[in-house]
Amino acid sequence: MALGFASLVAIVSFAFLSIPPSTRSRLYTITLYCRRPILVSTDPYERSRLWKVEATMRRRRRRRKKQLTEYPPPTDTNGRKGSAKKTRERVSYADKAALISECAAAVVESKIPKEMRRNFCWRNMSNDANVIVEVFGCDRLNKSRAAYCPHPDAAIDMDIDGSVVLDIGGHIGVFALYALLNGASHVIGYEPHPENADMYRRNTQNLSVDLREAAVVETNTAAAELVVGKDFQGIHNTWRHSLRQHTHYRGNLSVFNVTAHSLQSILSKNAQAAATGREMQISYVKMDCEGAELDILKNMKEWYGVQKLVFEYSFTKRRNMGEFWKTLEVLRLHFDRIWYNDEGWDNHDEWPWHTDAIVFCQRTTNLDSSANEMPNINVHD
Repeated sequence: MALGFASLVAIVSFAFLSIPPSTRSRLYTITLYCRRPILVSTDPYERSRLWKVEATMRRRRRRRKKQLTEYPPPTDTNGRKGSAKKTRERVSYADKAALISECAAAVVESKIPKEMRRNFCWRNMSNDANVIVEVFGCDRLNKSRAAYCPHPDAAIDMDIDGSVVLDIGGHIGVFALYALLNGASHVIGYEPHPENADMYRRNTQNLSVDLREAAVVETNTAAAELVVGKDFQGIHNTWRHSLRQHTHYRGNLSVFNVTAHSLQSILSKNAQAAATGREMQISYVKMDCEGAELDILKNMKEWYGVQKLVFEYSFTKRRNMGEFWKTLEVLRLHFDRIWYNDEGWDNHDEWPWHTDAIVFCQRTTNLDSSANEMPNINVHD
């Protein structure tokens, strides 16, 4: 057997050497039923290249073996092995969630006063931690600037001091505390999820906050269906609850009915109550309502006394950039300053990233009464 194999190699080598050099240099390898290819090129440069390729493959095999050793593939109920890559992602996601929870605890300790912190509660290893570091910022996670604060160089004033804030998508009341700590005179919150609403009440107890357990929608309706966000890899999902028409979840869903009010009716009733002195005029609106803003903003006819608006545009639910530009055109009829970090946005028809974006709007003049006469000013980063 060994003699036959050697004879075969000799014959192949003789046949190869009889090939003209110009053709010979194009031949790379001949594999003779063995794992390692036999290098048959007589060109020294080509031979060197082939050895480098094989050395790279050896390194990759060693790396793969090490990965399988450190992160053995999980086995499902049928005995099938999963992907080592997915296992690594699961481990890294859990580690990241633990880090965010640790940072959130530090943020609460350092940025929320003791008298407010006494009643403050949040759920560990949940998205509550993400909300805390997003709203207040965290240097350790390279988020030194709060999410609802524009870039210092932006020619727009989003100061909350003295404002009456409408907090749409209040979650557990983190933004309400942020607004009060930055000078807001009063906060009106809307949060439809019962568990989040209970924590909102506890976290804002004895403060100038009024919570209404309801969803904010495009048009007036008695009720709406809220889809509860699914937990992911052991992390409790507390911030991806959305209306049924805007959810991205599929399959077996947890759905329940909630009270709903349109933003137009909320602002209208507030303006009427403010005119008679029964309520304070809302002047600042914050929206983070998991896709509901997509339809609300495009259909708003009147913003009444609102001077400042900040919202998270859910690109992850509607990626078409044309729809985003149309929304901004409607907003420019009411707000003469709009700022967003638009680096590279004009180069795409579809939103290419995996996160949503924050948009800031300010009204310095009364555009609602003379929208067609006022110039539209778009302020970019």
